[in-house]
Amino acid sequence: MALKNAEMIDKVLVYIAEGLDGYLGNLYEEPAGLAKVGGLGGEEGEVPNQMVVALLNVEREGAMGISAGFQTEGKGFLQKMPPWYLNMYFVVASVFEEKRYTDGIKMLSESISYLQQHPVFSPGIGKKFMIEPVTLSIQELTNVWSILGGRYYPSVVCKVRMLRFEGDDISRMVGSVRGK
Repeated sequence: MALKNAEMIDKVLVYIAEGLDGYLGNLYEEPAGLAKVGGLGGEEGEVPNQMVVALLNVEREGAMGISAGFQTEGKGFLQKMPPWYLNMYFVVASVFEEKRYTDGIKMLSESISYLQQHPVFSPGIGKKFMIEPVTLSIQELTNVWSILGGRYYPSVVCKVRMLRFEGDDISRMVGSVRGK
């Protein structure tokens, strides 16, 4: 099942944040609100004291190659634009005020533990996804946090592999090569 492209990235991020929120809520005996999807370049002075899941980047998955875009249909073929296979990079950041820094670090450790224990997930869209940690150099981290607004928060960067984007539009129908 191909999910509507406009919803896929959102559903995956929300699924990760909700799972993390439930996990942290059980650990810390809080009903909800310990993790959310959000941006990290918020207004000056705004510190939510929670884990924030944010999209960093989307890139093409090179291992899948590029297909011709033809599918068999009866005795002929349908021509469609080939699907795109993409990887999604996201960050789980500990966004806590200074006086709660150690609480934030502890919650980051618990968040990493959650991601390690749940590397494969299915957000109810008929497909399984895999999460894996990503190592960034200090220079790459500097670049990321500069783009996000300049303030660094302790965090882990992860990748979700193989999001498939495929439209339903058919370019044309082609008859059989043999003409039968």
